[in-house]
Amino acid sequence: MPTPKAVVDVHRVEHPPSWRAQPFTVDFILLGSDYCEADLIDIHRWAWQQGLANSRCISPQTLSWSSLFQPRFFEAVHPRPAAASMRMAYPGSDGLIADLGEQTRFWIQSVLFLASVTMSAAIVQDRASDGTIGSKYDKLWQAGLLQAQMPQLAEMGICDAVTALAARTDRSKVQRLLDLRQLFDHVVERLGASVTAERASIKQIDTSDPRTKRFGFLDDLRDSVRGLQAIIVYGSSVLSERFADYDVVLVVDDETVTLQEMANTCPTWGGKELNVGVYTPRQLWNMQLLSGDNLADYGLCLFGEVELPQKQTPMLLARNLSFGMLRLRQQLGMIGYALQANNSDANDRRNLYSYFVKIPANIAKGTFGAAGRYWPKEKVQQWLVDLCGFDTAYQEQRVVAEGPANALAAAATATEQTLRRLDEDFRILRPK
Repeated sequence: MPTPKAVVDVHRVEHPPSWRAQPFTVDFILLGSDYCEADLIDIHRWAWQQGLANSRCISPQTLSWSSLFQPRFFEAVHPRPAAASMRMAYPGSDGLIADLGEQTRFWIQSVLFLASVTMSAAIVQDRASDGTIGSKYDKLWQAGLLQAQMPQLAEMGICDAVTALAARTDRSKVQRLLDLRQLFDHVVERLGASVTAERASIKQIDTSDPRTKRFGFLDDLRDSVRGLQAIIVYGSSVLSERFADYDVVLVVDDETVTLQEMANTCPTWGGKELNVGVYTPRQLWNMQLLSGDNLADYGLCLFGEVELPQKQTPMLLARNLSFGMLRLRQQLGMIGYALQANNSDANDRRNLYSYFVKIPANIAKGTFGAAGRYWPKEKVQQWLVDLCGFDTAYQEQRVVAEGPANALAAAATATEQTLRRLDEDFRILRPK
């Protein structure tokens, strides 16, 4: 099979042993142009024939944007960084993430937020496999490698802590997740200390508000959760008429006690899952410092009151583009595996594929929300169809009907297109 025309170089990165005690290799396939679904499939088949390991296809846009949102990767693969470097150009973003140190900190903040924000659901909904836990160790290990460059992480001994946690295989899965969550909590608190935000309170809405009718689980939670301080709902159950599940934040006195009591209970209401995040007020504040939204602006407080950070629009837009870049890299890494693997994967892996097919919609929805456009998911998905030609529901069906590889390739293509369209809409980035 001849080399695909789009391929201009292959850059191999050799990573030393981590907590896994084995080195690993990633081959970055640098492209000279944008790609489509068919291009990604063809290039991965070629890479497989060439014996390339763990391949990622990197377009000119992805490489250029990495200068701001994944600077260590950009420096590793690009011979002349200044030639394609980007800067924040949105009004009010001057100096937001201007130098390499700030860019690296911003990147690892985003990495750890995305890895830690699902920890509660992994415990409550019993969603974590050994692979899931291992991937979270990997993210903390990345933070540990940056300790020498970041005063915030100095003397934390993150890599040693990860190695110790990984060795404790005798503990139950729930206890391993609780230990892991505690380490995330400490690192996130250190990293978030540099983020500037004002304070906003989110308070309980009037019980006569008609919006409360769809949240019939309120009384059950108030009766069953000890030390409950607040209940906040957000996401599609608040913004859309049709939704698949409920996104719920519980603010409690002691998150460990609550998570132990709710572990593996898989709560539902009306046939829909409750995706529960459990935090103390301090933990919620620290997590929200690194989020891509202002929860007080669009969340609905069903019970209690809590203080939340209020970040400026440039920070929110930058964070959502950063999340998009991280998710794109994950999508690109899955395609080769999905082509080679048996497509009768277990349900948890199929669910993972389906989640990553929805990434374009999640990025668009989050970025619009950062700019104050709180669109329901139906409007976001129609926007994707109209501007990117990407039908989320159809691609989710393809994961099951055809196997995940093509749907993931279509989703990765749509993710890059979505990022480009959002940047054109809001004029967020410009070349240096």
